[in-house]
Amino acid sequence: MKKLAELQTAEFVDLLASDAPAPGGGSAAALEGALGAALTAMVCGLTTVGKSKEKYAEYQEFVVESQKKAADLKLRFVDVMDRDTDAFNVVSAAFRMPKSTDEEKAARSAAIQKGLEACTATPFEMMELATETLELTASLLGKTNDSAAS
Repeated sequence: MKKLAELQTAEFVDLLASDAPAPGGGSAAALEGALGAALTAMVCGLTTVGKSKEKYAEYQEFVVESQKKAADLKLRFVDVMDRDTDAFNVVSAAFRMPKSTDEEKAARSAAIQKGLEACTATPFEMMELATETLELTASLLGKTNDSAAS
């Protein structure tokens, strides 16, 4: 199967709207995070070209570094988008495991538990990435971590 990041926008939206169990909310949230980070990179890019460059000359080094960070965050969100769906698919496969014998039931239960634990990693990573992106964006406004929350 194609990675979600390789799909055209309409393909991703159609897949999300289908009866397929994945992608779901986690992958959609990661895409939204990637879009937010991309917009932060865009804002940085707008201050490093043309006449704006002269107006913001004293901030160029900071803005260029911020643009690189935003681009990296975007890529990390895109990576999480696919890994979130992959983690869900592992759990789905575990639920399809046989459960006729006690051994099969034990193996199935262990696989489900392991898969569910793995499913918590990507949402947590997305929260961390979202925090990094918000802090980066706030820093472009001259806000610190303390003032970013207000």
